[in-house]
Amino acid sequence: MPAVLFFGLWLLALNATAAPLPSEARLQALAEDRQWLTLTHYRPKSVGRGWHGSANDSAFYLAEQDNPTPLQELRATLAALQSPGPVDDQHPRCRFPARTAWLQTQLPDLAVAQGDCPEYQAWRERTPDERLVLIFPAAYLNSPSSMFGHTFLRLDPADADVSSTLLSHALDFAAIVDSQDNDILFAWRGMTGGYPGHFSIMPYHRKVREYSALENRDIWEYPMVYTPEEIDFLLKHVWEVRQIRFDYYFTSENCSYQLLALLDVLRPDEPLAWQFGLTTIPVDTVRAAQRAGLIEDAHYRPSRTSEFRQTLEQLPEAHRSLVARLVRDQDFETAMAETARLPESERAMTYLGAHRLARLVAQQQGNPDELRRRSHQLLLARSQLQASTRFDPEPPTRAEHGHRSRRLQLAAGHFDDEGYLGLSWRPSFHHLSDPMPGYGRGAQINFLDTELRYWEDEGLRLERLDIIDVRSLSPRDRYLKSWSWQVRTGLERVYDGPDERRLQPHLQAGFGHSYALGDRLMAFVLPVASLEHQRGNERPWQLAPGVQSGLAWHSPQLTLVLEAEHLWFPDVGQERQQASLTSAWSPQPDHSLSVELRGQRGFGRHWVSGGQLAWRYFY
Repeated sequence: MPAVLFFGLWLLALNATAAPLPSEARLQALAEDRQWLTLTHYRPKSVGRGWHGSANDSAFYLAEQDNPTPLQELRATLAALQSPGPVDDQHPRCRFPARTAWLQTQLPDLAVAQGDCPEYQAWRERTPDERLVLIFPAAYLNSPSSMFGHTFLRLDPADADVSSTLLSHALDFAAIVDSQDNDILFAWRGMTGGYPGHFSIMPYHRKVREYSALENRDIWEYPMVYTPEEIDFLLKHVWEVRQIRFDYYFTSENCSYQLLALLDVLRPDEPLAWQFGLTTIPVDTVRAAQRAGLIEDAHYRPSRTSEFRQTLEQLPEAHRSLVARLVRDQDFETAMAETARLPESERAMTYLGAHRLARLVAQQQGNPDELRRRSHQLLLARSQLQASTRFDPEPPTRAEHGHRSRRLQLAAGHFDDEGYLGLSWRPSFHHLSDPMPGYGRGAQINFLDTELRYWEDEGLRLERLDIIDVRSLSPRDRYLKSWSWQVRTGLERVYDGPDERRLQPHLQAGFGHSYALGDRLMAFVLPVASLEHQRGNERPWQLAPGVQSGLAWHSPQLTLVLEAEHLWFPDVGQERQQASLTSAWSPQPDHSLSVELRGQRGFGRHWVSGGQLAWRYFY
């Protein structure tokens, strides 16, 4: 009886001190508040009404229902924050400091359980919070996960400046990838959400080494305009999501989308993440932050390759061959003796350029002992000279100043004695014939590029669907022995007989070389293999070896691309040749006028040709 009486008195005391529950209208208003929706990572559903929670982890949503609504999650959170019992690091008040802080401002009478959160407090004390910087490593085609670039955040301490930020912290979102997965499995799982994604914090110097040194990617750093109070609130939310799983989608809910969703808790009125649907391209998220007034000026951190090229430009052409000889010649001592006869300023720059080249070649060749020895000798020789090698190279065009990622094209043309009107759409990203500024030289990525044509006699037909079209043309020269490659797969309408152009599924890959012929012109030759499905043959799948070659010329406003391809189909004893010339004039980055001439022969047809005039709009 005394125990029952005590329990009843305890319940009465608890009810007397607990805050009255908010009205149903007030709860509904809070559940629909943009701040609550961003804190709980809800976004409008793509189809129908309602909300979709992007966190795929039961530890993040306190409501017991599967896929809880924002209102259900709000009710569960309020109940959890007021739950009796010991307050430790596992109590909801310690697990969700940002939710708690916001709900206390909205419900001043909310009776939240009291106690310390030692684990959270220790983490906050060692996490910098003076300045927030958006980091954009440029696209890197040789890594499937980095083809479109990447974004993450840097957290600076109070005494950090541009020259000392390597001691700052990086806040990143990335997929947790199985190291045994090959590129095909990686692409499939990355497209279908098969990998878990997690937020993590690590020393910034590790990310710089990963991107600018190991992957040779230029890095742009954008200081953001958030106040210390906003950064403190952001870090409260980072604590909430630090161990939470989010399904990772390569083209949509990726690193950049989750980064915007994180930042949206600070300015929730117009969530930036809600602007993106089918694709979230990192450079587009930089543009979104810029339009919202969240970033200031940019600081350029060149990659090792860019540092080497910039150093080379400071030397007279007559001395540049010495840079390659100091690294690649067998007779190192003779090259050193010739360099020693140069004027001191040019000698210092030659040593520096050769040292940087040695690091790049060592990286390509697995860092052999001989290159390590030469690199050390070159750096030692440079250190013994008084001449300055400091210079301020002009950075390339910032990626967000280039054309936007989506492209719509309207065309009118004529092919094989028949006229047509064309409509094509591409959700991302860049073609060799698109405006060059802001994009890597020789880089091409087209994803789901779809073209429809309305023909005079045949009506509406699908002309082409490039599921993925990637080309990496890295110029090969006396300094760097780079390889070029391409992969493309999809559907294309071509002649496979004398009477009809049919839509053929294909998978093509090529591997070869490209060469820079001056600052604007590039030539490439790629042996290729193409697998095509041809209806009507006894063996419908045909493997065709061949070669693809071309020239690409770029200026800030004009682009010319000449391409030729020759394929042999040994099983059916046929050949196919194709050639095209595309000229595109871009008076503005997001508008382009193009003229294309194209010809094709083979499979019983003589040369048939045509051309088109097109307007391209990037958005």
